[in-house]
Amino acid sequence: MTATRDLPPLADRIARKRHILESWVKDGVPVEKLNGMPRSLRDARPWQDTELGLYAIGSPNDFTKTHPLWGDDVSNIEVSIAALRARYLVKKPKPAERPAAKSSHINFGLAELVKEKDMLVRQWNEARMEAADWMSRAGSAEERLRRTKNALDEARREVARLKEQLDRRTHLRVVK
Repeated sequence: MTATRDLPPLADRIARKRHILESWVKDGVPVEKLNGMPRSLRDARPWQDTELGLYAIGSPNDFTKTHPLWGDDVSNIEVSIAALRARYLVKKPKPAERPAAKSSHINFGLAELVKEKDMLVRQWNEARMEAADWMSRAGSAEERLRRTKNALDEARREVARLKEQLDRRTHLRVVK
């Protein structure tokens, strides 16, 4: 019974799911079926177990509590699932229910991490400011170097011009 045409009618599949879940509410869930038990109405629709004669419902539109033909069966399935979930599923403790000792230990560790983060932020800001200062100094040094090179080039041109003037006058010569 794997092909669609071999499946029982939809009404029978829904009724079978309702019957199995209601019997589990009354008699208990077999241990081997606990992991496969649906935890919500959404889980119940694709739920299938050929051993139990359960087959998936294809369309979500057919498996609603407001459906005119089998909405009551779907509502009963939801009630059964809620009862089974309350009985069999282990609830995780809420944060307020957790032991305070772990909480204070975590808070202490968190406080240490916050202090370390603050120290790292402070060090990063100091390093950033120092780097900005060095960049400013480097920029100033580059500007002084540029001006000095320009002055040196100007002085060399002046010396070359003066040597040229000396060469034109025969009676003057360069003294070393």
